[in-house]
Amino acid sequence: MPCPYFCPQAPAPASGDPPPARMPLGLLYEGDCHADPGNKRTAERKMLRDRCNFGYGHGHCASFPADSEADAVRFSLSANRELVWILEKDFSPVRHGRIQDADSIVRKQAEVFLENYERYIKRTSGP
Repeated sequence: MPCPYFCPQAPAPASGDPPPARMPLGLLYEGDCHADPGNKRTAERKMLRDRCNFGYGHGHCASFPADSEADAVRFSLSANRELVWILEKDFSPVRHGRIQDADSIVRKQAEVFLENYERYIKRTSGP
């Protein structure tokens, strides 16, 4: 569940640290922070690993807006295989919708989530 202000740009290079057991976008990503609309910036490495890729930056990230509607974005495939987004605040859903109705950051997150999900399905489905 990435941060709602994190726009992933490219898979993060190996850091030498063990990878997290679970990565919400399928891989760790480098990217930009859009928490301050007038000051888009590249997120710092530690913040990328600890918060940007995993959400819930409120109280941990100096850039995270205190009045944010959501702490994280979750993606889920519906019963009819449509990808939907769910905004969460304090680990509870606050709003959801179809990808085509999402803002550009959530659409970019959905794009990389889907790419990695499809790659995983192909890798695990066997011959």
